[in-house]
Amino acid sequence: MATSKRDEVLKSAWRLFESQGYHATGINQIITESGVPKGSFYHYFPEGKEGLACEAVSAISDGMHAKLLKVFAATDGPVEAIEALFSEIGRRLSESGYREGGPLTTLALETATTNERINAECRSAYATLQREFTEWFTAEGIDDSEALALSSLIIAGLEGGILLSRTHHSTEPMEQIARQLTEQIETRLNQATISRQCIQKQEST
Repeated sequence: MATSKRDEVLKSAWRLFESQGYHATGINQIITESGVPKGSFYHYFPEGKEGLACEAVSAISDGMHAKLLKVFAATDGPVEAIEALFSEIGRRLSESGYREGGPLTTLALETATTNERINAECRSAYATLQREFTEWFTAEGIDDSEALALSSLIIAGLEGGILLSRTHHSTEPMEQIARQLTEQIETRLNQATISRQCIQKQEST
């Protein structure tokens, strides 16, 4: 599928925000990376870098949501899905020289208290991820509050793992966190199964 010039700007901005942050990325660098004329940039993004960043976060959110759906469809339940997700992000971190792998991480942290508009977009993106994880767990029989807590833990583990892996130039933090998370998920799934069996037994007597 052909990529539009507008999409090229978004992708270039996405990569730069991810690898070096929002404030360190200038419009001229985005223009150079994307190869579009300056006039075209402002035609596509009349609100400048802030408007572009907001649209980039929205595009990142859509891409991450699609990735989650793909991973879950290709695996046998939440445990394998989380293992596959952490492994994929770890691979991307390593292959990029620890410059990429967490498209929201740098941007969200850097703008958390400096730009409410971008921060709101980041909150929305995280909420979408959390909702997807929560639906996974409730579908497996885990109650709503526990599913929500697990979802928060996974997102925190992803973001913390990305930060530590980039800092140490190693995927070991991602691997360690993935192991701990899958153990917790397996425990919650087993508890949900036992609870469901107890209810079924009570209903049958």
